[in-house]
Amino acid sequence: MSGSDPCPVVFDTDSAVFNDDAAALAMLLARPDRVEVLGVTVVAGNHTVPQGAEHMLRLLELVGASGVPLHLGAPAPLVNSPAARPVTKRGGGASLSRAPSTRNPACARRTGGASPPSAP
Repeated sequence: MSGSDPCPVVFDTDSAVFNDDAAALAMLLARPDRVEVLGVTVVAGNHTVPQGAEHMLRLLELVGASGVPLHLGAPAPLVNSPAARPVTKRGGGASLSRAPSTRNPACARRTGGASPPSAP
C-alpha cells in the first residue's frame, strides 16, 4: 500500500436509526481519497439484523454509495454475550478491556489515528 492509496475498510455495525455507527460510516464514505469502504456487515445489537440493514441501506443510498455491498451477519452473539465480557477498572470507572490492535499501521499513520492500548 503506497502513501496515496485509500485504506481498505470493512465496516461492521449494529446500527440503529442514524446512530454513532451511521455517522461514522457517512464520514468514511465522504473521504474516498483516504478510505475505501469495501463493504458493510450488519449484526444484532441496537436493532435486529434486518432493521439495522434497512437503516444502513438507506444511508448508503442517501450518500450515493448504494454500490457498496451490504451483508447480514449473526442475529445474536456467536460465542459470548455482553455479560461474559471481561471488565477492568480504569480511572475510577469501569471499561471493557481491549484486545491487541489489528489496525494497519500505515493507515493509522496517514489518518492521524493511534492504535488503542493493549490490555494489561
